[in-house]
Amino acid sequence: MDREKSHELMIGGILCLLLIVPCVAQLCGKRQHVTSLIMRGMDAKEGDWPWHAVLFHKKDVSLEYKCGGTILAESTVLTAAHCLVTPAGVINRELLLVKVGQNHLLKANNRAQEYDALKLILHPNYTIHGVRNDIALIKLANEITYNDFIQPICLWNRREDQNSIVNTTGTVIGFGYSDGYKTSLQEVRIPVVSTIECIEDNPAYGAKLTSGMFCAGNRTGVGPCNGDSGGGMFFNQSDVWYIRGLVSFTKPLESDMCDPNEYTVFTDVAKYKDWIEQHLPRSSEPANTVAKKRVTIIGQPSGSNPIQTCGKRKAVRILITHGDEADDGIWPWHAALFHNKGRQFTYACGGSILDKNTILTVASCLMTPPGLKTWERLMVQVGRTRLGQASNRMQEHNVFQWTVHPNFSLSSVDYDIGLIKLATDITYTDYIQPICLWKQEENYHSIENKTGIVIGYGLGGTEQTLDQLRAARIRVVSATECIETNRKYGELLSSRMFCAGYRNGTGACKGDSGGGLFFGKRQIWYIRGIVSFTHAREDSGICDPNEYTVFTDVAKYSNWIRQHLWQK
Repeated sequence: MDREKSHELMIGGILCLLLIVPCVAQLCGKRQHVTSLIMRGMDAKEGDWPWHAVLFHKKDVSLEYKCGGTILAESTVLTAAHCLVTPAGVINRELLLVKVGQNHLLKANNRAQEYDALKLILHPNYTIHGVRNDIALIKLANEITYNDFIQPICLWNRREDQNSIVNTTGTVIGFGYSDGYKTSLQEVRIPVVSTIECIEDNPAYGAKLTSGMFCAGNRTGVGPCNGDSGGGMFFNQSDVWYIRGLVSFTKPLESDMCDPNEYTVFTDVAKYKDWIEQHLPRSSEPANTVAKKRVTIIGQPSGSNPIQTCGKRKAVRILITHGDEADDGIWPWHAALFHNKGRQFTYACGGSILDKNTILTVASCLMTPPGLKTWERLMVQVGRTRLGQASNRMQEHNVFQWTVHPNFSLSSVDYDIGLIKLATDITYTDYIQPICLWKQEENYHSIENKTGIVIGYGLGGTEQTLDQLRAARIRVVSATECIETNRKYGELLSSRMFCAGYRNGTGACKGDSGGGLFFGKRQIWYIRGIVSFTHAREDSGICDPNEYTVFTDVAKYSNWIRQHLWQK
């Protein structure tokens, strides 16, 4: 290569670097998904605030929305210290769940990622039930995967003097409160006011305000409220967003709800920048730069997808029997159904993946008095084996529609079968796979005295739903044997059901309804039964695992199921 050509290549290489560096040097505080700003407490579009995090407290098998937070780094979320406190003290990190990419409080979102907490770092000078130094960091158990809808915010890097932001307008985001938490992320622009103006408006603030706080608001009923605590107040400079405040407190009404006609007090993040940076990962780039953009959607496998075969395990391990815990990938077709109750997502039933947008379950999980549950009240998770622990292998899906068998009614246990159509397609991975339908419609005698596998969460000794997915081998018994053990079954059984179990305390119970009974043939798994009901104990009304369990016989509904499989 001659000198002239070498010189041309060198110039070209330098030019490429000059073109690339401005694109990658500033990632924090940049929206990758750009939409127009919505004003005055309106719904926020997905991707508008990709650094917002949602904090949940775990309550048994439910998740209770608690506060907002802000992504600082791949493993660090900023929030208010009081968001990590319960009446008993600082919350156990195992009882905290953090979601990012979540724009709707009660709707599933394939873009959302969820993480357990590894460590909670409250400011050393914060005191429980106090308002000073109301700032904390959450260290996540796993790193966040950045994409167009999930990004970090920039820390304030200019003058920390509060006078520099007085009378300027920032944006606050959160779910707020107006006769109930808003289900969609809200945003509002509010001005910062001077400390004097804040105190003159409400002298009670005089005893609380410090140099580590500032006030903002319009006093017009539009502003942060209950549910916004821990969320950020952001300012835009040259198309880059910076966090300056954390929602801390406001004057309460007599009902202990916030008064949106009062100013809101924010923790001044700029005053804590040194403390924050002490706890940011030293191996990472500075808070305002990033070396490389990572765009990977959670739940999507890398590389090309092989041709999908139903009922095939991709993660092969030894079968777990007798109600023991089931590891990830052992039963990749299991689905968990959650009912939305107010601010809580409560585990309700099991289900099985039939194809990318269809879940098989029992009709009794979809119909409770006075009838069908609305689709907005149901969420489906796949790839999950622990109810109380986050998993990057898990996917959430909203419900598009569902159907129950036309002959099912709440006054009967017959025809207890239903199908759920998902709003978005499941992405198959090694831990999420479909189950095969029984090949032909036949009576249960072909499986009588044979052993299948039932999976679900069941009940523990405290009669609470267990946290870990479990699997148990149980035997199919004849109708005669089933009825002889409990004559009440004689009044309920039909040709579309069968009984299975050992009557030894191992079997399906509350929390297992809708889950499948599976049989393996030549390393291919097929679903034959769905957990429908069992005899209840007279003392508690809870299922009795020492009784046989009655299953809906899926083979009797093969034609009905296939009629609905291809309907979107």
